[in-house]
Amino acid sequence: MPSYKVKEKGFFGGVLREPGGKHDPVVTSKPLKPVPSWLEEIKSTPAQQRKKTTKPKEKVEDFMGDDGGVETL
Repeated sequence: MPSYKVKEKGFFGGVLREPGGKHDPVVTSKPLKPVPSWLEEIKSTPAQQRKKTTKPKEKVEDFMGDDGGVETL
């Protein structure tokens, strides 16, 4: 998810954003095109990039359907 540092006061998504305020940094689901002059894009660090490329979760077998030692009475 793209992040933007707030450089000056401005509105985004109906919320007043200001430097160091409650809503700084601004995180969006899609990149902003064009980026408003009062925002500055934050480049992701290598650690953040590794988080984005995590392994897919392993498939969990259904314990009722695989006859994994569950006995019915």
